[in-house]
Amino acid sequence: MKEQNNKLEHENKEAAKETPQGKDNSYMPEDIEKGKTMAGLSYLLFFLPLIVCP
Repeated sequence: MKEQNNKLEHENKEAAKETPQGKDNSYMPEDIEKGKTMAGLSYLLFFLPLIVCP
């Protein structure tokens, strides 16, 4: 059982190394700006019909 747990932990560590963001999970400034733009458009598309058709 311990061998299986050690194997899974090792696989998880290897998978974490392969992720593009690495261990710190930091976000790139471009991702943040893109998220802000998409959020703004989403709010507009959601509330516009509610305002136009009361």
